[in-house]
Amino acid sequence: MRLDIDGADIRSESDMRALLSRVLARALGEGEFAKIRDVLLRVQSQDEELGWQDRFTVSFE
Repeated sequence: MRLDIDGADIRSESDMRALLSRVLARALGEGEFAKIRDVLLRVQSQDEELGWQDRFTVSFE
C-alpha cells in the first residue's frame, strides 16, 4: 500500500492518527482493521495493568 499525505491537511497529531485510521480501515476492510485495533487495545490495557512507566498507548479517532 502506498499513502501520499498532503502536509497542508495535517495540522496536529490527531489529524495524522485520524487519517491513518481511515486509510487503514478502508484498505484492510473493517473486519481485519477491527482485529488489529483489538490487539493494540489489549496491549495498551496490559501495559497499564502492569504499571509500566514506558508503556504502549494507542488511540483511534
